[in-house]
Amino acid sequence: MNCPKKYCTIMRQELLDPAGKVNTFTRGCEDEPTFLDHEETDSTFKSFWRSCTEELCNNWDAVNYGSNSNNPDRAGGANFIAKGLEPNAATMKKASIMLIVTFIFIFPLITKFM
Repeated sequence: MNCPKKYCTIMRQELLDPAGKVNTFTRGCEDEPTFLDHEETDSTFKSFWRSCTEELCNNWDAVNYGSNSNNPDRAGGANFIAKGLEPNAATMKKASIMLIVTFIFIFPLITKFM
């Protein structure tokens, strides 16, 4: 990301069970990040905070520094793409019902004024 501040940042939080499943992943831009380079594990999560100072340097997964070096400022890792959740049947059913209910109540109001 283009960053007008001092540091490009990444915060990644993984679940311990199932191990390695990403719970939260954010890229940011800060003058004073909470941590420059930090890892922390509690009973539920393993969290990674990474900061770097070169333009567009937060384009990696925050776990592995990439193949070029152990320095995040020179990391050669690829972008990490966090796929969104797939819609499930229950969500689709709720959305369909809401659409039908909305149509049933709104359509008569619209046609009344035509």
